[in-house]
Amino acid sequence: MFRFFARLLITALGLIALGGTVGFAQSGQISGRVMDPQGGAIPGVAVQIVNQDRNFKRDTSTNGEGAYSASYLPAGKYEVNVKKEGFSSGN
Repeated sequence: MFRFFARLLITALGLIALGGTVGFAQSGQISGRVMDPQGGAIPGVAVQIVNQDRNFKRDTSTNGEGAYSASYLPAGKYEVNVKKEGFSSGN
């Protein structure tokens, strides 16, 4: 009986350890604010966040305060491009 519980405990601990490593993922967030040269917020700007290594793209836009955010991005090197009619584009 003791052997049965010992094996069960070892198996359970092994599964818990394995599950912890399989479930681990690396991700991050990019956020910022788009402003005009005078420091005023620009709402409604199209923001494209591009992972340069994987060619992964995420599109979002700025809110009323000029802020944008993209969560759960895979780790890597990113470029942020912004575009709005009437403004010169930048990154």
